[in-house]
Amino acid sequence: MIQIPIALQMYTLRNESEQDFVGTLEKVAKLGFQGVELAGYHGLTSAELKKVIDSLGLRIASSHIPLEDLEDNLVR
Repeated sequence: MIQIPIALQMYTLRNESEQDFVGTLEKVAKLGFQGVELAGYHGLTSAELKKVIDSLGLRIASSHIPLEDLEDNLVR
């Protein structure tokens, strides 16, 4: 049987994330969530974010980004 991991949409915690993004991720992991849908990096580089996510045992399920970024700002 396939197990679907449960991820939290970080947009729902946008106010908490603005105050302390890494601390909010820590609480999300402590609550037992297996992944997150990002809604911004809150000043972290992608490398820094990966390090934090990996250290907490979380996975990134998706990312909430504007359509214009998908259409105009993809790195090739």
